[in-house]
Amino acid sequence: MDFVIGGRRIGDNEAPFIIAELGINHEGDVGKALQMVDAAADAGADCVKIQTHITPAEMLNTGIKPEGISNDTLWDIIKRCELTAEEEAAVKRRCEERGVIFLSTPFSREAADRLERLGVQAFKVGSGECNNLPLLDHIARKGKPMILSTGMNDIPSVRRSLEVIAAHNVPVVLMHCTSMYPTP
Repeated sequence: MDFVIGGRRIGDNEAPFIIAELGINHEGDVGKALQMVDAAADAGADCVKIQTHITPAEMLNTGIKPEGISNDTLWDIIKRCELTAEEEAAVKRRCEERGVIFLSTPFSREAADRLERLGVQAFKVGSGECNNLPLLDHIARKGKPMILSTGMNDIPSVRRSLEVIAAHNVPVVLMHCTSMYPTP
């Protein structure tokens, strides 16, 4: 199956597809996100990827603090780094103006639906959601190419994920991901 995002063929005998991972490094500041898009485009990236978080749709506010990372709760960190739908649209527009493909990783069904309304050309699924079969099914039903990271997952888990996606006949690419540093 061919893998094409935004008219760009990806695969063997093709030029490398460079994804600039903005993630949540903009800290919820859309101005900073737009500057990062410009920097990525200036550096020659083919694609810019952010994360789409709708905090109440993806987690409970349990007060858990990531040990050794922050004094803030996980909820507070993710909430602070969220972009609104309008801000994500501004990032996508800037990507289009600069000639780079816009991608985002949804962390909930609601986030995937928002990205679909925004008109993304593909979905990127992070390693932590690789075995979230209901979310994979929800995304695959949209009929768009998927990039699936596989860190922290074993072969049987990845196989189950691929079976869910294959049921919807959408192109999928697997990405190896190191999810622990330093790597043992």
